[in-house]
Amino acid sequence: MRLHFVRHGQTPDNAERMWQGWGGRGLSSTGRVQAGRLAERLASREFTRVLSRSEEHTSETPVTSAH
Repeated sequence: MRLHFVRHGQTPDNAERMWQGWGGRGLSSTGRVQAGRLAERLASREFTRVLSRSEEHTSETPVTSAH
């Protein structure tokens, strides 16, 4: 079994150096680019499960990467 840990892409709050915690906004345009690059790097791998927190910025990263 292999585990891959990935941090969410950049959010507007990250760019403004704001603490996000359990709230916050979705990914910024930079964060969406980062998620797209992640998708390219992981495209050749097969995953049986993806786990993510429910916040918009954390759940948006694997969804963007899966496309």
